[in-house]
Amino acid sequence: MHDRPAETLETAARDLDVVQANTNWAQAAIWSLIYGLTMLYCASLVRSRVVFIGGAILIASIVAANYSPAYVGYILAGGNLCGMAATGIVLMTARR
Repeated sequence: MHDRPAETLETAARDLDVVQANTNWAQAAIWSLIYGLTMLYCASLVRSRVVFIGGAILIASIVAANYSPAYVGYILAGGNLCGMAATGIVLMTARR
């Protein structure tokens, strides 16, 4: 029925597993994109470099996650941690 060699079928099955595993992180990437764009918009309103850098880190984490499919969750979590939590800590300590 199929004229493809077994090695090609195994490779296709592995690629499909990688694609299916990465679609589980799509919601996290969408939320990171929304948060990043919102932070960039708010940074332009209040002219805050810290918030701008945080939004840029969130968007950069999505780009970096696309290039390493094995570590998508870790990269998106690191982007959220650095982009949102570190931004909040810097802003909180700067106001005291």
